[in-house]
Amino acid sequence: MIVDLPAPFHAALEIIVAELTTRDDLVGILFFGSAARGEARTGSDLDLYAITSQDTRGHLGRSIAGVPVEVSFGSVAQMSAQVRQELPTVVHAFATGQLILDRTDGALPALCQEARILWERGPSAPSASALLRFQFHLTDLARDLEGMPEHSTATALTGSECIRLALEALCATTMVWRPPMRHILATLDAQQPDVAALVRRCADAGFPGSLVVNVADRVLRDLGGRLDAYDTAPR
Repeated sequence: MIVDLPAPFHAALEIIVAELTTRDDLVGILFFGSAARGEARTGSDLDLYAITSQDTRGHLGRSIAGVPVEVSFGSVAQMSAQVRQELPTVVHAFATGQLILDRTDGALPALCQEARILWERGPSAPSASALLRFQFHLTDLARDLEGMPEHSTATALTGSECIRLALEALCATTMVWRPPMRHILATLDAQQPDVAALVRRCADAGFPGSLVVNVADRVLRDLGGRLDAYDTAPR
């Protein structure tokens, strides 16, 4: 059952569903996100996957009845592949969203169940090559920052990139689903409170180079430290 929605959200949902169901290739609609969880507020949007019978890609976004609406298109096969590839946003959508249309004879409910099991289990351990990429890029960014002024626009931009990568690496190494950046510190408060506190200090100070490097080195510690030599050439 669809959660109770404020009137504008309900009106927008009815309009977009009626529009989507005119497509001959439509086999399902998944409603997900904050509004689907009953957490709609001013500024929230409606998030939907329009699932088609044949491979297709695309996005639709516009305001309907004053509510921002975002629709992503993909086939059952494409969505299934993305769940099995453990793309966090897709796994979370199918694990927590609501199917408001299913013409697949059970394929989409089965995919939702698969996503729920996967979400509760947590992501797979990262591959050695993925960890090496994190290690290489964090080392590179830390060294760049050490050669830059403590405070400058370039330092802040490079620092914010380094922090984003460090947090992504930390989620991977601790095998925690990576949430949207706006929620990532709340997630890490329970997993790595020392890093979460350091990142907050860093952001509040405008990403000074030395504090960003401290964050990078803290995350690199779990990856084996800075990378002094590497060889990923094909054999």
